Amino acid sequence: MKRNFFGNAILQPGDDIAAIWSDEFGDFIDVFARFIESDLNSDNEEMWVCVLADNEEHELGVQDFPTEEALRKWLSDQRIEISE
Repeated sequence: MKRNFFGNAILQPGDDIAAIWSDEFGDFIDVFARFIESDLNSDNEEMWVCVLADNEEHELGVQDFPTEEALRKWLSDQRIEISE
């Protein structure tokens, strides 16, 4: 995990979604992923990103995945529903 300029958590490969979410917001309930897309990192290389959200308008960014498949597998392994 890293933090952005504003101090918000940004999840990365290998991070435990439930643990970080709980530290940031408390209850880990009904968290889902949305906006899965490619982006460019600071080295102008493609990476895959998304946003994790819940029904209470909490959000965390996710980034630094090398492929869409790697991102989707990480979300699936942690039982995160993907909202297309």
